[in-house]
Amino acid sequence: MSYFTKRKIRAAFEVENSRELERLCARLESNIEFKYRGLKQSVSHHVARWSVSLECLKALTEKLGESCLTCRNSNGWTPIHLMAWFKDDSWLEFSREFLGLNFFEVLGNKAAHFAAKNTKTNASLRWLVERLGTDCLTIPDDEGNTAVHWAAMLQPVESLQFLASHLGSEMFSLRNNKGETLIDWVEKGSNNPWKSSKREWIASQKWQPGASLLQPPQLAARPLPTPPPADQPPAAQTLPPQPAVKPRFEPPAAQTLPPQPAVQPRFESSATQPTPPKPAVKPRFELPAAQPTPPQPVVKPKPEPPASQTLGDTSTFESSLSLVSKPLDPGFTSWSFVKQDDKPQLLGAGGFSKVFKALTDRYQTVAVKVIPVSGDAWREKNELKLEQRGIEILKTVKHPNIVLFLKCEVTSDGFCIFTELISGLSLLDLMKQNEKPIEESGVMDFSRQICSGLNFLHCQPQGPILHRDIKCSNIMLTHDGVIKLIDFGLAKEFMGTCGLTTGNQAKGTWHFM
Repeated sequence: MSYFTKRKIRAAFEVENSRELERLCARLESNIEFKYRGLKQSVSHHVARWSVSLECLKALTEKLGESCLTCRNSNGWTPIHLMAWFKDDSWLEFSREFLGLNFFEVLGNKAAHFAAKNTKTNASLRWLVERLGTDCLTIPDDEGNTAVHWAAMLQPVESLQFLASHLGSEMFSLRNNKGETLIDWVEKGSNNPWKSSKREWIASQKWQPGASLLQPPQLAARPLPTPPPADQPPAAQTLPPQPAVKPRFEPPAAQTLPPQPAVQPRFESSATQPTPPKPAVKPRFELPAAQPTPPQPVVKPKPEPPASQTLGDTSTFESSLSLVSKPLDPGFTSWSFVKQDDKPQLLGAGGFSKVFKALTDRYQTVAVKVIPVSGDAWREKNELKLEQRGIEILKTVKHPNIVLFLKCEVTSDGFCIFTELISGLSLLDLMKQNEKPIEESGVMDFSRQICSGLNFLHCQPQGPILHRDIKCSNIMLTHDGVIKLIDFGLAKEFMGTCGLTTGNQAKGTWHFM
C-alpha cells in the first residue's frame, strides 16, 4: 500500500491537487519517506516544500502529531525551516500554535537565513524578526553569511528597507568570512531581477561608517514583486525606442527641432547634463544642403549609455560605494609608532599593557597594544602560542559592535596586538566626564548593541567565543554612537594573573564577574 500511496502523493503534487493531497495525508499511518524531484525526505517535508494549501499540513499534523514538524531530513532541516524558505507567515504561525514553546527550540538560531532566501514573500522574515528580535538577522552561518546577506541577494529592495528600519547602519557593516557586505551580495547572481532598484536605494542612503540610514516608513508584509520573464527586460528598461540621444546635440535656437524634456532625464546623470552648443557644431547646420559636410569627429553622436548606466544610475551607485571606508589591510609588513612630542602617542594604559597609535606601510593608522615580555622564557613561549591562537580566532570575527583584530607579532617592545583604531571614549570615561550615570535611553541603546555583539560571539560556527572581561572600561563608544567591545582579557591571560584557560580559576575583573 505504501508504494501506491507514494505514487498518489507524487501525482497530487504534480497537478497541485490540494484536495486529493489533503485526503491522502489524513489517511497516512506514518510520516513515510520517498523521493520527489530529486530529494528523499519525509512527506511532511515535501508538504512544507511543494503543497500550495496549509490544510494539507493541518491534516498531517492532526493525524501524526508534532513529530511530523520536528523531524529532520538529511540536511538537518525540519519542515518548519522549509516553510520559512518557501511559504508565508501563516504556515509558521500555525506551527508555533501547534508546537507551543517547543517551536523556537526546533527553529534554532539560523531560522532567519531560510526566511531571507524566500523569493516569494518577505512575510516570513518579518514574522521571525518580530518574535525572535533583530539578533536573528546578524547570526552568521558556517561561511559567516547572515540573513542580511541572503536578503540582499535574493529579495527586493522592500526587504532591505525593512532590515534598515531595524538594524540601521549596522547592516552595512556585517561581513562574512570573505569580508563581503550586503553591497557585494546585491551584485551576486545573474538572475537577480531587483538589482537595479537595490542599487538605487543603497546609493540614496549615502551610507558612511557609523552614519544613520534614512528610515523608511514601516512597510506592510506583502508578496515580493514577480520578477520579469527571462525574455523581457525589467520594467525600468521597457521604454520604447528612444530618439532621446538627439537632444544631447540640440542645434542652435534657430532650428525648429522639438525639445525632448520628457525623455532626456531618464538616462542623464550628473555627468551628462546638457552643455551649451559648441562652435564646432554650428557649421554642421549652417552649410548649404548641396555642400558636403566635412568630417566632424568631435560631434559624432555618442554611443548609447551602457546597460550598467541604465540600470539605476550606476555612476551614482559607484560614487556611493566610495563613501564606504577602505577596509583595513592586515597584510602590512612594517609599521612605526605615531609620535607626539617625540614620543609614541599613547592612547591608553592598563595594569598589564599600553595601547599606542601606529602607522602601517599601507598608510593606515591602527591601534597596537604592547604587552611587555619578561620572566620565564619557557612559560612565555607557551603563553605566546595561546595568545597567537586566540588572535587568529578573533581575526575571523567581523561585527559592527566588536573591535576588528588585524594581527599579532613579537617585537623587541613586547607582544604586539594590532586592531582597528577607535575614535571615541570608554563608557567609564563617559561617566567620569559627565560626572553622572548614563541616562536610561542610553543604557537601553548601549545594552542592545552590547548584547548584539556578545550574541554574535556566542553563536560562532566553530564554537562560542567568550569575552571574559565585560566592564565599562572595555566598552568603547565611538563618535558615531556605535558600541565596540574591546580587550578580550588577552593581556591578563598572557601575564598569568588569570591562569590558563583550563581549571576552575576565576576569569575577568572583580565586581564585574
